[in-house]
Amino acid sequence: MKKKIAVFVNSLEIGGTESVTLVFVNELIKYNFTVDLILLKKKGYYLKFLDKRVNVVNLNKKRLLFSFINFFKYLKKNKPDIILSHLTHINVFVLFFKIFLKMKFKIFINETTTVSLKKKHSNKFKQSILNLIIPFFYPKAAKVIVPSLGVKQDLINTYKVKSKKIEIISNPIDINFIKSQSKKKTNLSFKKKIPLLVSMGRLIPDKDFLTMIKAVQATLEVKKIQLLIMGKGTQKKILNLEIKKNKLDNNIKLLGEIKNPFPILLQAKIFILTSRREGMPTALLQAIALKKMVISTNCPSGPKEIMSNLNCGYLAEVGNILDLKKGILNGLNNKIKKADPNKFLKSYHISFIIKDYINIFKKN
Repeated sequence: MKKKIAVFVNSLEIGGTESVTLVFVNELIKYNFTVDLILLKKKGYYLKFLDKRVNVVNLNKKRLLFSFINFFKYLKKNKPDIILSHLTHINVFVLFFKIFLKMKFKIFINETTTVSLKKKHSNKFKQSILNLIIPFFYPKAAKVIVPSLGVKQDLINTYKVKSKKIEIISNPIDINFIKSQSKKKTNLSFKKKIPLLVSMGRLIPDKDFLTMIKAVQATLEVKKIQLLIMGKGTQKKILNLEIKKNKLDNNIKLLGEIKNPFPILLQAKIFILTSRREGMPTALLQAIALKKMVISTNCPSGPKEIMSNLNCGYLAEVGNILDLKKGILNGLNNKIKKADPNKFLKSYHISFIIKDYINIFKKN
């Protein structure tokens, strides 16, 4: 009899965790498992790419706490053998059922980011509660899966999760999907004779797009460039004001959320990431998949591990405008090394990553 694996995430809206989930379940269903994808809300652009064999479970609630009864009913009726949850609040929510309701399924949780740094720019009350309960909840999982050594060290040092409880598995990338999507037409127009920098991510303080804009402004003093930023978020007004205040409208554009960013990314000379914290940035991996030169801040965690592993890219100090400017100029002069495609494939492609997950499911 096939084992049933349930994968739990908020939705399939555009985002790093959501794209990783899509790639994962589409590959997992090829193996001898029944796969349920549990969504808080059945919505999102990525739904159209979901393998038809994956059973979508729609809890149909706006907030996680309101889904308690619907999730309990799902567990009683469907009895999954394994649950793999994504995102800190969902991890804690699922573990509650295991700990207090004594349910027998195995829980594997996926912690995607450097959790201790979230409290600086997130809902401080919510994060304070999570910081108190993570040391109690996380050790109750069969395994805590993290995408980088930095996230593992954060859980060990800050939350006292034992090293043997944590497994490092990189975020998977579907290179074939990215390449096929990059060939689609885009209506976007830009100046083809001017070098193009591209970035994408939520417009929030953690991504530090203000520093990116200032670094581009500094670079413009010596070199003509243009920057396109894809994404939506709470800092849109602040970023627009910064662009207009410094008369950068002709050089920097906020494109909003782009459903398929890959045709635009394909046109870039350089991909740039200025985050203050990460876990393992999916956007950075996607840019490398399209053979781009990459610049990233050396934030905790992920970028340094990716670039050291692949011997590529330029690492800049977090928040350092002049260091980012130096990286941009290096890229414009073709002095940033690109990743070896074969090494990238073996390190991050889903066909290799899925085997690591299946081995962990079997051993635990």
